[in-house]
Amino acid sequence: MTNQISETLIIGAQDLRMQSAPDLPPMDHLLERDNWPPSQFDPNNPDCLTYGTCCWRGYIGSWEVIGSKLFLREVRGKYKLKQDKPLLAVWITDNLVYETEQGILMELVIEKGDVIAQQPYIDKTEELHEAGTSGFISGILSMISRLFRAS
Repeated sequence: MTNQISETLIIGAQDLRMQSAPDLPPMDHLLERDNWPPSQFDPNNPDCLTYGTCCWRGYIGSWEVIGSKLFLREVRGKYKLKQDKPLLAVWITDNLVYETEQGILMELVIEKGDVIAQQPYIDKTEELHEAGTSGFISGILSMISRLFRAS
């Protein structure tokens, strides 16, 4: 699988790389389709990066935390914002993961555009997998045990 181009997250004066790709707002008065795909590929045009396997979503978003709010600053690629000012991301309720300049993964907890928490990211995938596997196995063993007791 091709690595995907990251969204950008600005916190303070730092441009950080996101591990998440937050949803864009619904296609209504906030977004419009842009001239995409580009009619001519130009490797010096950053919008051309959104047209290829390195960006399946077809756009790159730039996000910013201002105070305790998350804003969508810019969208490039097949969509663009209809307004020139940052858009408060009230449609976002999610945990967004980003990488600090020191390479540490952090998590922003967002609820309707409000930053509720900023904390170290803990990958629970392996823990959930182990719990699911052990739960599945113990369930099978329990079922076999009941079958033998019944006979």
